[in-house]
Amino acid sequence: MTKPMFRAASLTRTERRTASRRLWSGVGKRASAFVFLLAKNLLFWGSMVISGFALYSLVAWLI
Repeated sequence: MTKPMFRAASLTRTERRTASRRLWSGVGKRASAFVFLLAKNLLFWGSMVISGFALYSLVAWLI
């Protein structure tokens, strides 16, 4: 058994650092996409609630 069991065992420190940075870069992109979708949905549903309340107030005032 002259070959290492895992690929990471044969990597240099620079290669390991680059691989780790690449992995965390993907995690950051997913997290930012999740935050973006969450904010977009909150803004959308918030505007729906506000416009619905405004419409209800207008109809209640007209009747």
